[in-house]
Amino acid sequence: MQQSTFPAGISSALIARAAAQGYAFTRSDAQELGCPDSQLRAWCRTGQLRTPGYGAYYLPPAINNGSSDSPTDISADLFSADREDAVRRIRSIVLTMNDSVVVTHESALLLHGLPVWSTRAVLDTHLSNGGIRTRTRRSGVRMHRSAPALQSMLIDNVWVASAAWAVAQTGCTLGLEAAVVAADAALHAGFTSVGRLGEACTELTGTRGSSALSAHPRLVDGRSESPGESRLRLLVDGAGFDVTPQLVIRNEFGDFVARVDLALDGSPVIIEFDGMLKYRGAAARGALVAEKHRELSLNRLGYIVIRVTWEDLPHPERIVGWLRTAQARTGGRILW
Repeated sequence: MQQSTFPAGISSALIARAAAQGYAFTRSDAQELGCPDSQLRAWCRTGQLRTPGYGAYYLPPAINNGSSDSPTDISADLFSADREDAVRRIRSIVLTMNDSVVVTHESALLLHGLPVWSTRAVLDTHLSNGGIRTRTRRSGVRMHRSAPALQSMLIDNVWVASAAWAVAQTGCTLGLEAAVVAADAALHAGFTSVGRLGEACTELTGTRGSSALSAHPRLVDGRSESPGESRLRLLVDGAGFDVTPQLVIRNEFGDFVARVDLALDGSPVIIEFDGMLKYRGAAARGALVAEKHRELSLNRLGYIVIRVTWEDLPHPERIVGWLRTAQARTGGRILW
């Protein structure tokens, strides 16, 4: 969790309370520790404090100025700048609720540390309450009726839907692609299994948006290591190409050469997802040089390497065209 810059004049007691609750607190906490409403309003006006309403408050995360010498990679989460802010907002809202509330859907993905790549995923806080019979919505909060089979767990004293359920629920609200991205990450991290994902999808059959889940268990693959790789694999699969993720390439002597993001089955074509936004500093330049040497080694073995970036993903026809051209260039050769 990122650190925070605390508002000027805040008491040590309120700092301790907020830090213990994920940099979030309630109006009741503030009143108990001697902080008046006028001070809370003043901090919110100056941006030192944020509130989603409902008597909930949280401290904004410290800003990362991106001065690292390492390559900047957003593959783990396309909207990482908003992620910590969203987590704190969720935690602050939950503090104002009763103990039967469970964080669900894409909000649960955030608390699990799983990737979200849609801007819609951080706009609303999704919760479930066993005491309500119908879905309700108020500004910034969507309260869902609790499913009897909902599996949940405690994460830092907050009840959160299990990774499998959070993935399946996200499929209902954001669609198949968002669910596969999160599922791949959950499988890769060991948070769930294909079987548990399938069970959660089955339990949600008939729920609004659940039609997107019918193909979900078949499409997930924990070998993919980033949202970009997952989306690229889905795109290529949808175009009718069979691929193997994270294939190890060796030379004629059996020596390791590279582990590649995607290899086109039956063809010496490799697809690499490049999530780097920019290279900066000596360490980053070294990484770029090493990557060039790696690609040259693959070329010498007869492989064609296609590089795809975030900017290419919204243009599937472009990527499919590259693959077909590469296949034509190979002349039907098979290297693995």
